Amino acid sequence: MTHNLNDQKLFELFRDYGAKALLYRQKCIGMLPEINKRRLHLQHGCASIFEFAAKFAGLSHEQVKRVLSLNDHFYNKPALKQALESGEVSVNKLARIAAVASTENQEMLAAASRTLSKNALDTLARDIRQLDKKVAPSDFVPGHKVELAPPVQERLYALQQRGIDVNLLISEMLDRREREISEKKMVMAFERPRAGSRHVPVAVKRLVMAEYGRGCSVPGCARPAVALHHAARFALTRNHDPRFLAPMCAGHHELAHGLDLRYRQAKAAAGGRGPNAAEVPCGQAGAPRCRGDDQRPGGGRGAARPDGRSGAAGGRSSGRAQMQRR
Repeated sequence: MTHNLNDQKLFELFRDYGAKALLYRQKCIGMLPEINKRRLHLQHGCASIFEFAAKFAGLSHEQVKRVLSLNDHFYNKPALKQALESGEVSVNKLARIAAVASTENQEMLAAASRTLSKNALDTLARDIRQLDKKVAPSDFVPGHKVELAPPVQERLYALQQRGIDVNLLISEMLDRREREISEKKMVMAFERPRAGSRHVPVAVKRLVMAEYGRGCSVPGCARPAVALHHAARFALTRNHDPRFLAPMCAGHHELAHGLDLRYRQAKAAAGGRGPNAAEVPCGQAGAPRCRGDDQRPGGGRGAARPDGRSGAAGGRSSGRAQMQRR
């Protein structure tokens, strides 16, 4: 029958069968704890639950062992236990968050496991571990120390020998740097009131990089940044305001979009106005391209600005006039 199908139909049929196969496999795995509890495998000629799972579902010994272990671990976490037994979430995803799961965060983790990828769940689990340690921010710095070039050390030592407080000096330099970047952001925000594309302008990228460097902006994360995240959603503001841009690694970028999606779903469920609750988060199959938050074209001269006015009259002259009035 398949030889009568064109390429597109053949692909769609294979994709649909594959999706159903994965779903049914997860559901079979989720049923194993109850089957084992009832000793159902003994009624069908199998000496163990492992033999039963291999015979009727083609599951390996390790897969069965993992699901039974997770089921025991979730005995007092009904939200995660339900996600496991229903087959809604794969065992591989649940295994990534099992070690950080508690009775307090189980519902949050169960919701996250339904929308986030395995990579994002790894990032979430790592963040929870860091929060649980309750260590000082300095302990998050790789190497636990700041390495200074010998010439810089010599200059600081010379100043210290003259009675100058080098800690105060460095602190003042850092404060001045933060003020300068903040002022540049403010000027750039009003000079660029409207954007016609999701692509972040080079000048804005350079300013954000000057503040955060090339790493992820989330405290404690040492991974390289791969995306510029819009904290103020570009779809609503049509604005690349550097005050609301932050570089993120792949995991934290997906986490940020996943949290935003769950907020919008809750808002829609409560009767509030908002986007379609069925929208797929960044990083998932079927999601729009959101890497860098600037991949899809959009926005016109009538795009809305953060202050609610039309962007049609926006421009450099109007931005400068607003700065003068302020």
